[in-house]
Amino acid sequence: MRLTTKLCLAYMLLLIIVGAVAGGMYYAKFPFLLYFIVPFAFFGAIGVLPGGFILFLLRIEGWKGRVALVAVCAVMLAAAYRAPAAYRAAHEPPCDQGPYLSWADDPQTSMTVSYTTATERLGAVLYGLAAEDKRQTQTSGVPPAQHHHITLTGLQPDTEYEYDVPALRGGPYRFKTAPAEPHDFSFFVYGDSRPWSGLTNHPAVIRAMRRSDEQSPVSFIISTGDIVENPGQGHGWQWRQFLRHITPFATTRPYLIGLGNHEARGGPERYEQYFDFGTVSSRNWYAFDYAGVHFVSLSTQDDTAPGSDQHTWLAEDLKAHAAESRFLVAFFHKPLRTYAPRESYRNPTVRENLLPLFEQYGVDIAFTGHVHAYEHHDLGALHHVVTGGGGVLLASTPVAGKETVQTETTHHFCRIDVTGDVLHMRAIRLDGSIIDEFTLHKRER
Repeated sequence: MRLTTKLCLAYMLLLIIVGAVAGGMYYAKFPFLLYFIVPFAFFGAIGVLPGGFILFLLRIEGWKGRVALVAVCAVMLAAAYRAPAAYRAAHEPPCDQGPYLSWADDPQTSMTVSYTTATERLGAVLYGLAAEDKRQTQTSGVPPAQHHHITLTGLQPDTEYEYDVPALRGGPYRFKTAPAEPHDFSFFVYGDSRPWSGLTNHPAVIRAMRRSDEQSPVSFIISTGDIVENPGQGHGWQWRQFLRHITPFATTRPYLIGLGNHEARGGPERYEQYFDFGTVSSRNWYAFDYAGVHFVSLSTQDDTAPGSDQHTWLAEDLKAHAAESRFLVAFFHKPLRTYAPRESYRNPTVRENLLPLFEQYGVDIAFTGHVHAYEHHDLGALHHVVTGGGGVLLASTPVAGKETVQTETTHHFCRIDVTGDVLHMRAIRLDGSIIDEFTLHKRER
C-alpha cells in the first residue's frame, strides 16, 4: 500500500473518530440523536470527501480519467453550492397550506380561520354546526390575496362547528368555541421552535404534545415566540416549515403566539401577514378570556416602559379583568428572570417594567421563552416559567439562582390543566416524564 494511500486512510479515520467523539460529547450533554448526527456528519464529511477524492484520483490511470473525475467533482460541488439558494427560491412564496386557527375576537362567539394559497384568490370558508348539514359561506371581504384571514362571528358558546376551506384539500375540520361560564380546560405552552441552519426538533415536540393531547385533549396552544430564525426575504421556507409542523393541531384548536425577536427582525410584516390575533399594525399585544381565565400576550420587541402604549394598555386591561378572573396568565418572549450564562438572554428592563404591574394586579403565572431551556422561578406571588425548549438546538445551560425552583436544558413543553379554582402546571420531556410541576389556587385580588 502506497504511503499516500495510508495517509489518506489515516486522515479519513481520524476525522471520523473526531466526529464520533464530538457527537458523543454533545449527546451526553443533550440526549437527542440530532446532537450526535450533526457533528459526526460534519467531521465525517471533512474527512471522507477530500480523502475519498484523492484515493480515487490515485487509482485512475492516465490524465484524461483524472481530468474527468475532477470535472465531475467540480460539477457536484457547484450543484451543492447552488442547491440551498435554489431551494429557498422555490419555497419563498406561500403555497396552498393550512388552515390554522386563532382568535381575533371573542373566543366564545368567534373563530378566525387563516390559510395561504399558491396564487391570489378570494378567501372563503364554509362552516356550520357540526350536528347539522347546513353550511354557510364567510368570505374575507378583501381583494384576491395569498394570505387569508376570515373571522367567523355570531357563533354559539361551547358549541362544536364544522368548517372547510374550498381552496384547500383535507377538510372538513372541526373546532369548539369557548364556554360562556368558568369550565375545566387544558392548554399547552412552549416556545423557541425555530430552525437553526434548517435543523429543528420541533416535529418531535409536536409529536409529544399530540400524545399528551390524545390522553386528554387541550383547548388551545400558546407559543412564546421565535417560530422562525429569519423572517424576511429569502426565508419563506421557514414559514412554510412552521405551518406544516403546527397544522395537525392548529386545524382544530387555536394557536396563539407572542412575538419573538427572531420573527420581528427588521419588522414583523411577515408575522402580521401569516397571523391574525385581532391586533393592528405595530401593536403586537392582545388579550382574551377563556372559561374564566384571562390571558395577556405581550411584545418584548415593543416598548414596555411606563407611559408607553403597551404598558398603558396592560395596566388598563389587568385592572378591568383582575377581580373577575379565576387566574391571570401572561405570555411573552423575553424572560423576566434567567440564570443562563449568556448575557444577551438577560433583559432587566423587561422585569423592571412589567413585574410591578403583575404584582399590583395579581398575575398568577408568566410564560416566556428566549432561553433554550426550562426554568421555573419564584418571583414572590408570581410563578415565572421559561419554556424555550420547543425544538431549537439547545446550547445554553442555566444554573440555579436564588429565585430558581427548577431548571433543565432539554426539549419539552408545558401542559396546564385548570380544574375549578385550581391550576396545575407540568413541564414535560418528550418521553412523557415530568421535569417540574406545581399547583396554583385562585386568590382574591
